[in-house]
Amino acid sequence: MLSAEGEPVDWDTVLAAKEVQQQNPDEGFAAEGFAAAAAAAKDPQEAPSDFEASLRELEETWKRAHANGEIDAEELGLFQSIFKSEDMERILEQDPKERIEEMFDVSMGDATEGEEALLGFSRENPYLGSGEGLEAANKLIKEGKLQQAVWVLEAEVQKNPSSSEGWRLLGQCHADREQDVEAIHCLKKGHSVDPYNLDSLMALGVSLTNELDVSQALLYLRTWLTNHDDFQNLPGLSERPPEDFHLLKAELVSLFEAALQQPEAAAAAAAAELHSALGVLYNIDRHYDEALLHLAEALKHAKEEAVASLWNKIGATLANSGRSAAALVAYSQTLKLKPNYPRAWTNLGVAKANLGQMEEALQHYLVALELNPAATHLWYYIRSALISLSN
Repeated sequence: MLSAEGEPVDWDTVLAAKEVQQQNPDEGFAAEGFAAAAAAAKDPQEAPSDFEASLRELEETWKRAHANGEIDAEELGLFQSIFKSEDMERILEQDPKERIEEMFDVSMGDATEGEEALLGFSRENPYLGSGEGLEAANKLIKEGKLQQAVWVLEAEVQKNPSSSEGWRLLGQCHADREQDVEAIHCLKKGHSVDPYNLDSLMALGVSLTNELDVSQALLYLRTWLTNHDDFQNLPGLSERPPEDFHLLKAELVSLFEAALQQPEAAAAAAAAELHSALGVLYNIDRHYDEALLHLAEALKHAKEEAVASLWNKIGATLANSGRSAAALVAYSQTLKLKPNYPRAWTNLGVAKANLGQMEEALQHYLVALELNPAATHLWYYIRSALISLSN
């Protein structure tokens, strides 16, 4: 793993090894996940990257978690369905090159000058005037160097304000770093310069949900359907959206379910997006089992770059439904795939805190803060954990 500055950090010594050494039968699967993250911390070149092996290993992890009593039979069955389907077998047989494409995220809406001022571009950006562009930013994101990617993208959008993809990627980085307000501003700006950037529209729906601006999130998800060539002719979509929140929410669920029945939904990319959106919508409605089923389906079709984010959403859904122990399994897999993911480290800490494991929760909050010192809200979690430990 890397620090916020992109330097190697030996979390194996600092944090992960401690958890492995102190593991007991109830925490075996969690320590297993951290052992993988610790290996990546020792040598980033050895970080787990084999997609097929990772998925198959995860199935065994879930079986062991069930054997240890950490998840129930229903939860095990849900996730086994991912691995025992014809779709997953087809994906595992694919050439990896066929799975590697741009990650689909979320966005919509216009950014005002006041909103742009809130972005707070770094005044000491080492990449200003360097000529680095989107290719360099994507490389840094893949390497887990999110702070450096942010600098590159800030330089890119200042040089090319009409770069919708630059704004989207910058928004994605902020979202991964758990800075949803900044993410929303960037995604809105990207949407304003290209209203048909579907990735930005979908990403805005997610980020606005994280910020609890659910009504706006629903409108952006609806606009995603409206602007999508394959689904813009769905019955009712051309009409004015309902003003009532509950009616709008019900309409969106019906529209996305209807989109799944279209022939175009058979394409892997479309299926992943539709199921992921339904996972978000059912989470909003607190229908967590339905959300889990759709997120599991999205996982079958997702591009490799989107898999870690989906596992994080699965973990959050399990945690929101009161199944924090099961959420640990999903977060562990998230961090195996993407060790430098601040949002997942925070979520893991929250799940640990919900289980009363405050010392481990504090450790995970500190990792998230090291990865993104700008996430000042983490100090609230750290303070709460310290107060709990002192008592």
